[in-house]
Amino acid sequence: MIMAAQADGRIDQREQDEIIQKLHPLDPTEVAFLRREFKRPHDVHVFARQIPRGMEYEVYSISLMAIDVDTRAEVAYLRQLAECLEISGPDCDDIHHRYGYRNLF
Repeated sequence: MIMAAQADGRIDQREQDEIIQKLHPLDPTEVAFLRREFKRPHDVHVFARQIPRGMEYEVYSISLMAIDVDTRAEVAYLRQLAECLEISGPDCDDIHHRYGYRNLF
């Protein structure tokens, strides 16, 4: 979710608060961890290699739901994430359709 929110080059306070709200309830330690992560750069390739096999579609879906896909940078991020997770174009578009987003491929 954090990487997706950072895809457009920034993650403002509103976006941070929305992510924390979506993950509610969190204790103060978990909120502090997320606040630190919001400030740290992330690499989609490194992230994708850490995803357990079989969780690719769920991870992609969470990333998709974390953002408003309204910039080229966000579209590029989602395409790169799909590629790194080895999700085909048609499968990616199926995920988008399921959640009411427009297709990428």
